[in-house]
Parts: sequence; structure tokens; C-alpha cells
Amino acid sequence: MGIDINGARFLLDAARNGVIFDKTAMLGRQEMHLGIRQLEEVFRRFSLPLSVGEADAIIENGGGRNKGYAESFLKKCGATSVTSFDNSDFEGATVVHDMNRDIPDEYHAGFDCVLDSGTLEHVFNIPVALRNCLSMVKPGGHFLSITICNNFMGHGFYQFSPELFYGVLSAKNGYAVERMFIFESRPDARWYRVADPKKIGGRVELINSVMTYLLVQARRVSDTGLSDITPQQSDYTVMWDGKIPGSTKLRTVKEESRFRRFKGVVKGAAKNMLRHLPVETFRTPFNPPWYEPYE
Repeated sequence: MGIDINGARFLLDAARNGVIFDKTAMLGRQEMHLGIRQLEEVFRRFSLPLSVGEADAIIENGGGRNKGYAESFLKKCGATSVTSFDNSDFEGATVVHDMNRDIPDEYHAGFDCVLDSGTLEHVFNIPVALRNCLSMVKPGGHFLSITICNNFMGHGFYQFSPELFYGVLSAKNGYAVERMFIFESRPDARWYRVADPKKIGGRVELINSVMTYLLVQARRVSDTGLSDITPQQSDYTVMWDGKIPGSTKLRTVKEESRFRRFKGVVKGAAKNMLRHLPVETFRTPFNPPWYEPYE
């Protein structure tokens, strides 16, 4: 993928919110997918200076296929070194490594920030790739992801759910999700904070007709071992435990199963109604408690 106007906005916002980019690892050698005027606009939004011609240099730096590579931009975020990892050297990555396979020990805890900007969905062995990313971050450092969520079928192997990141980037694995946003792919997109399914006691879902992204910021809070990062989906663990968050009544597994079947029937009926609405009347339901607008 690369870094577009929303990706640039996210990374500058992350820097403003405490993410240290000093030693940055980048999955794939990412390109800048925005114009000079857009880049200038993003920097103005954050009240950050750009000298004459600097935006041109950032966009054109490195001579990517479409635009320049992202190293110069990441240095504006605070990076003093940027190491790129790719399965091939066709774009001049610093390190040639297949993320389907375990990352060498020499890169463990070696980076203040590990950035995925459209690479993970192209890696088949997601558990290994995620474990690699998590192990590369120093304690106190951050994992950042700009990744696809909805309506990208055929783009890669996967589209990702918030549940995956909340499940993997958990205390069990030495991580805490600090912020997660969702937005529809347009330059002036509004971002929405995404709730943790475990905290609201249900699935965080979305039915829409526009390509949609997730933005994830997670901090490594301890050097807990990462040999098994496997999460379990939170609504199932609730059912297995027989507990409903926020309720004084404990449902049995059978009661919970009946409740979920009933809810599924109602939801299915609602989806069928939406399918028959004219396209111009459809609005994406970014509603609480799943989503909250981010200014």
C-alpha cells in the first residue's frame, strides 16, 4: 500500500501523542501516496513547519514507482534511522526477510516503532508475521498499523477485524492498545474511535459500501514472552465463562446461545431491509457504543 493523506495524518498524530519514532522498522519499503499540496495541508494541520521545497523532496525522495519512499517523511515524525523489511529487494529494502518466517533474534526488541502500512494483509502466515512485529518492538515502544478493514476483497489474503488487534495486542502478550480508529477511504475522512469488543460485551461490526481502514496504535508495556500469541474471540469467552459484562444476572451457556440466535435473526432481518434501500439513502452506521467520533 503506502502512506496516503490519512496515513500521514495518523503518523503525525501518533508522534504528537507520544509515539517515539527514533529507530523505526517499516514492513515493506512504503511509498508516499499523496500529492505535495496534500502533504503541506497535513503539516499545516499539525502546525509543523516545512521549508521551501521540503514537501517536494519528501514526496519525490527515493524515486518510488509512483511517488517517493517514506523514509524522509518518517524522519519528519522523529526517526533518526528507518529499517525496511521485505521479502524481495526489488524496492531496495534494508533487510530481505520473509515475514512468514520467524524474524532473526538480532532484530528482537530492536526498534522504538514498528510500522505496518499495508503489508500484513499480503502475508499468509499472519500469526508468525504478527509475532515478528511484536517481538521487534522495544519495551515502551509502539506497534502502528494502517491496514484494511472492509470492502477490499482481492487486495490481499485478508481483511482485518478490530477483534484481531484487541485480542493479540493484549496484556497477555505484553501490549496495550492505546488508540484504534476506523475511517472510510476518502481524503477528508472522519475518523471514529473503535471500542474494544471485550469491554462492550459484543462484536464490533460494520456493514458499509466503501473501502475502509483501521488505524492501530499499541504500546509494548512489558517484555512478556511471545511464543504463543493466540487470542480467543471475546464474545465466545464470555459465553464459555457464563458471564455478561455489566449485568448482575449470569446467563447459562444455553441461555446465552438462545439469546445470540435470536439476536442473529433480528440482525439478519435488518441487513435484508438495508439491501433493498436505494443506495443514496444508505449511511454507514458509525454509532456508539462501537464507534465514537475523533476530532
